[in-house]
Amino acid sequence: MGLVNLALRRVGLGGPNWLGSPDLAMPAIIAMAAWRNLGFVMVIFLAGLQGVPREVHDAARIDGAGAWQEFRRVTLPLLRPTLAFAAVVTSIGYLQVFEEPYVMTDGGPLNRTLSVSMYMVRQAFSFFHLGYAGAIAYTQKLAASTLSTVERLTKWNGFLLGWYDTSTGDAISGPGGTSIEGRPLTGQLISNVDNSWFGAGLVITRQAFPELARRASALLDAMDYGIFFDRGDQATQIDAGQMYGGWIVDQGPAGLHFGLLNSETRIGAYMGIGTGDMPGDVWWRTWRTLPAEFDWQGQPPVEEPVTYADPRSGKSFTVVEGHYSFGGTDFVPSWGGSTFEGLMPNLLVPETSWGPASFGLNDRRYTQAQMAYARQALGYPVWGLSPSSTPDDTGNYVAYGAHRLASNANCCPYEEGAVTPHASFLALDVAPQEAFANIMALPGTRWPPGRRRAPGRCQRRPRPAPRPGPPGTRAGSRSRSTPAR
Repeated sequence: MGLVNLALRRVGLGGPNWLGSPDLAMPAIIAMAAWRNLGFVMVIFLAGLQGVPREVHDAARIDGAGAWQEFRRVTLPLLRPTLAFAAVVTSIGYLQVFEEPYVMTDGGPLNRTLSVSMYMVRQAFSFFHLGYAGAIAYTQKLAASTLSTVERLTKWNGFLLGWYDTSTGDAISGPGGTSIEGRPLTGQLISNVDNSWFGAGLVITRQAFPELARRASALLDAMDYGIFFDRGDQATQIDAGQMYGGWIVDQGPAGLHFGLLNSETRIGAYMGIGTGDMPGDVWWRTWRTLPAEFDWQGQPPVEEPVTYADPRSGKSFTVVEGHYSFGGTDFVPSWGGSTFEGLMPNLLVPETSWGPASFGLNDRRYTQAQMAYARQALGYPVWGLSPSSTPDDTGNYVAYGAHRLASNANCCPYEEGAVTPHASFLALDVAPQEAFANIMALPGTRWPPGRRRAPGRCQRRPRPAPRPGPPGTRAGSRSRSTPAR
């Protein structure tokens, strides 16, 4: 960078402090690293160019192709394997980048150039946190290999499909189904919530691993979350402005809306608004509680209409700020009353700090209500009702939730017969002491009395009888096809 500043001074310009500026240090290191590795990459491309048959170039010239057409239509397509190899090898190398930031900036300024490898070395040899350093190394390799696998999966417009074979990575028709690789994807359901969590994972990946940021961003940019936004007439349609639950390839939106904001599906709203693919309408049009006329919901909501102006569009929205109550705690309910629904988005979006009077507050109150309900209403010694594998070792999966915290309690309630450990881990950020105490109590809980469950398994009581649902629903159904979900 000294040569650059010297050249700038000769034309009367003062050069910046490349390595001392938080905004310029990383570009400076990237430029140096790119120059350092240019020769290695050129050797790879030279070998690839020598592998392109001369006859193909001769045929292109005979057909009248110019130099640019020859490069674009002949040379570049035949270099794709070489490009892929160079990209993978370079990415793996920069996942392990150490020398450049160590020599040039020592990870500074303000840790802006601190690479994962450098952080790992510091933890191991400066602070002697060898176990932590080992975990960093493992996570680093896992992130790179996982991203490589995801890049190879068959997608539709960047979105993941519903089912893949875990041994081959092939897209399949369903659980235990046949491969659909190379076939038209017509009729395939593209899940909103699954792909929103996929996008959230890409955001975290590029934040945690700057070396993977370009690849993660390419996958993220390929998806348009706007397809899940209902652009209907908000003046006449009650669910216009909300999100569809999915998109059916070549057919259109799935006939399901995500109507409640306090659910794991709000990650879709975060992703849609954050990427600019959805307008802010989705935040204001999605219900805090179900409309009062939905008399089959868990409890009559306490409602207070409030008018807000969207900070982006300036449009005004009247939002019914409703809540439920249990045990003296007011909270915004979820669909099924599970911990997963209320607290899962906080893993990506730090709601406790970004919205201390919004979802940061509700996350805490929702957790307090979960604790009170398990102990007071159910008489459980531990808490944490949330969807999980069943405790009978069959591999089945059931949605568990607290009925008094749920909107679906009187139509199609979740079961209440199991407590699962992951609920406590989700609550660590909003109720750390209570969640830790609950985690420590789970392995020793006898359930039912006289029988001790193994550590890590969800604790279960006998399954209650299913409740009858409203007309048109199956008793005890947990289907997401109800209009409010």
